[in-house]
Amino acid sequence: MKIAIIGLPQAGKRTLFTLLTGRSAPEGRKPEETIEGIAWVRDPRIDALTDIFQPKKSAYAENNFVLCPDATTGGESHEWLNAARRCQLVCLVLRAFEDDGVYHPAGSVDADRD
Repeated sequence: MKIAIIGLPQAGKRTLFTLLTGRSAPEGRKPEETIEGIAWVRDPRIDALTDIFQPKKSAYAENNFVLCPDATTGGESHEWLNAARRCQLVCLVLRAFEDDGVYHPAGSVDADRD
């Protein structure tokens, strides 16, 4: 399954992507660039069946995550939307934490508005 991770700048998309895939997204990536990563779904049933039948190889289910460009409010840039359209599932990351040191495009934190 291909899952798009979208949201406003500084919402925590890159942190979520890193936690899910174990792959860190580069700090200086281009604004329109998408990053892809894979998370394998560990299933103890696969391990049990592998022990019983001893196949030559076994494979876990995998989720492909796409870290989309920052969603923008207004403007002509829709790279995030184009990247999300190619996925089966969209994960919207909303910022709900208060930190004066982190920029918010609307000027204040309001998860309901965002």
